Amino acid sequence: MERVRGAEHPDTLIDRGNLAHMTGLAGDPAGAREQYAALIPVLERVLGAHHPHTMAARASYANWTSADR
Repeated sequence: MERVRGAEHPDTLIDRGNLAHMTGLAGDPAGAREQYAALIPVLERVLGAHHPHTMAARASYANWTSADR
């Protein structure tokens, strides 16, 4: 998707969020956390800080952060 629509297209950002989520579900919470940490600033810039996808990514980041405990 990124090569077709661009790195900051909303659909690409949603795909990146889905990939981060699946990474966590596959047993790699640290990998999921890193992906969300990289994604959140882009979501904030492109979609806005209060957009539902941005807020969901923040919640997922917190979830995968607490998964390591």
